[in-house]
This record gives sequence, structure tokens and C-alpha cells, in this order.
Amino acid sequence: MEQENSKGRADIILNYENRRIVLELKYASNESEAQKKLDEAIQQIKDKDYGNVLPEKAELLRVALVFDGEKRQITHYKRV
Repeated sequence: MEQENSKGRADIILNYENRRIVLELKYASNESEAQKKLDEAIQQIKDKDYGNVLPEKAELLRVALVFDGEKRQITHYKRV
């Protein structure tokens, strides 16, 4: 589910009782583009402060993920 804040919206937000998980997804057409897309996703999460909304949760987990179209799988990810 996309949840908007004043700076935009993350691709997927999962809310549990004490945890919020934010996933920002990017598509790379090949391996050489994947790291650049991962860096973009990380920066987007930081710039837009995804997941930092009310009600606050005890744990906020934010992850940037890149899907490689050539390999047809998620090849890069990082917790932010």
C-alpha cells in the first residue's frame, strides 16, 4: 500500500503493531545500472523521510530494493 506524507509516498508500507516496514523499489534494465538505482532509492528514502509518520512505531525498518530486468530478480538491496 502506498501511504502519502507531505514529501511524497513510498512504494510499499507494512504496518504491524510495533513495527513499520518501508520498501522503496527501483527497476534497473541491467546489472550496470543497478547500483545507481540503489543509490537513488536510498537517497529518496532519506530525502522524503519515508515511514516517519504518526502513529509512530517502536521499530522503523526502511529498505531500498532494485529489481534487475535482465536477471529478473532483486539483485541489490540495503537497509536505510
